[in-house]
Amino acid sequence: MRKITTAGLFIQFAAAVIMYLFIRETTGRSELSEWKQGMIQAAGLSAFWMTGADSLARAVREEGSYPEDQQYGGLIGPEFSEIVTTLGNPEAKITSLNPWFAALIYRYLRESRIDSNSIVAVQASGSFPALTISSLAALKTINAKVHLMSSIGASMYGAADTTLAWLEIEKHLIEHYSMPYRSETVTAGGDDENGGGLPLTDPEIFRRIAIRAGYKLYIPVDLEEVINYKYNKLIKAKTLIVINIGGSHSMLGNCSHVLKVKPGLNEKLPFCNHKEQGLMFRLNNAGIPVIHLLNIRDLAASYGFEIAPARFDKAPANLFFETTPSLYAILISLILLPAVIIITKKYCRSRSVR
Repeated sequence: MRKITTAGLFIQFAAAVIMYLFIRETTGRSELSEWKQGMIQAAGLSAFWMTGADSLARAVREEGSYPEDQQYGGLIGPEFSEIVTTLGNPEAKITSLNPWFAALIYRYLRESRIDSNSIVAVQASGSFPALTISSLAALKTINAKVHLMSSIGASMYGAADTTLAWLEIEKHLIEHYSMPYRSETVTAGGDDENGGGLPLTDPEIFRRIAIRAGYKLYIPVDLEEVINYKYNKLIKAKTLIVINIGGSHSMLGNCSHVLKVKPGLNEKLPFCNHKEQGLMFRLNNAGIPVIHLLNIRDLAASYGFEIAPARFDKAPANLFFETTPSLYAILISLILLPAVIIITKKYCRSRSVR
């Protein structure tokens, strides 16, 4: 068997690089003009609601307990509290404050053909209150029908201040900012969605927070119960898409495949047959797409969002555009690259004969 020389390998590598650059440079970039106005409207509504939530937070929370110079900084919670359930990253939480996420979520919904007749499920943990606001703003812009499910617990820097959990933010927006969506199902969060896994926390704090905001707390016996309860409810409602915000136990389950779920719109999730697979996998197996709002910095970077800026004055660079690879460039590359490989092999064979 003849070996390809170093020069031959270099020629093949150089050809592959040239083909890649050729495809990249000929890739089309078109503006989403059909949805642009709706995207801008959703971002504007998100900013309006977020301003209201931020004003409430700054009035209620202690000075110095949040980044006061940060736009919408009142929505950045403490690192530790009785209702903190998991680790969290402050950069991700600040990045999530950007109202332009509402435009991105609106885009995902339109790509999934969601309209005013559609039923959408939203599962929101307390970890990303700003993303919950942006999701609801996008849905209101479309006037979709919403089944909102919330859990009180939050990761670090989320809505984890016990004086102002997500339910109280939601209530304030309903009463003073005409937000039309109210949580139908409220759980504590934590392990099994019943406040488990928090040995230093009195589980009663979740009940007190719910009652204070005027909500009834659903306390499941275990993970299987809460997953079955939500699944049956959403299937019966003929849900067309689900938005997952944060990492509630019922949505993620105990399947390791959840780590492979990419942030953003997922028509099809990675295969998972774990007996304790989360609600997102069960719903997706039933043909329901998932908008997964977690790993926010990765999602932000892919659309040109700034990471943790002090203000959110301009739209992200790639938000209103989609890229379409050139079919001709791909076909040309598929023809030329094998030809280069064949020619290189013949060249190396002739050199070895000499």
